Amino acid sequence: MAPQDTGSSMENVVINEIMFNPGPNRTEWIELYNRGSGAVDLAGSALRLDHVERVRLISTDRLTIEGHGYVVIAHDAALFRETHPGFGGTVVEAMGGWERLRNSGATIWLLDALGTPVHDAEYDEASNPDPGRSVELVNPDFDPPVWGPSADAGGGTPGRRNALYVSRIPDGVSVHFSNNPFSPDGDNYEDVCLVTVDLPASHGILHAMVFDIHGRFLTTLIDQATVASRHVFTWDGTDQHGRGLPAGPYILYIEQMLPTLDRLTASKHLVVIAASP
Repeated sequence: MAPQDTGSSMENVVINEIMFNPGPNRTEWIELYNRGSGAVDLAGSALRLDHVERVRLISTDRLTIEGHGYVVIAHDAALFRETHPGFGGTVVEAMGGWERLRNSGATIWLLDALGTPVHDAEYDEASNPDPGRSVELVNPDFDPPVWGPSADAGGGTPGRRNALYVSRIPDGVSVHFSNNPFSPDGDNYEDVCLVTVDLPASHGILHAMVFDIHGRFLTTLIDQATVASRHVFTWDGTDQHGRGLPAGPYILYIEQMLPTLDRLTASKHLVVIAASP
């Protein structure tokens, strides 16, 4: 259930998006979102990582996050604006320095001015194996929270509604693709195919495999994993032995078991590895 909107309460502010593996010439950042209708003053609030006892103040001066608005805390604010020229919102650097966001995973706590945790976000390397792509909440009001790699073409949506956003659990199964065709050539641009699966239930069991065009098995991407109503995964164009596959069409086979609905569905999708220029 979503928390009640208490106007200008700090409890309405959540960690909404995390860029923990930005890739070369980019900067790490964390986006906060105000779920409430009233503005909240972030003065005295702070961030803390699970492996670091020190807290990093977001601001000691008045820093307003408007109702349904965003604030970004970046390692390098100038570099953030340079790499996100369309961002017109508020970006600040944490006071006292930045604690690096481990690519292997961490838990981040948002603390109010009294040092009380008001929200936390947990991610790990499996959350997003693609450098330059953030992890984001599917819906900031969902409880428990559902996270996934951003489906935005630019790798993230700072200051905007998350690319994975859904307002409710869908009525039927749907599968969407980003970067299809894709070119896994190591240039950090469309190196993976991003697959988003929406399920008409709070959770389900997912199985996904890749075959060549002649039906020969190549790799398993998801092996009977329990997932939330929206799940995002990637394929990097390799087979089960980690060997890169040649350019051409491939078949992605997806099974969805929905225990609460006593339903099993399956679908096949064409995925194309493009030749590098």
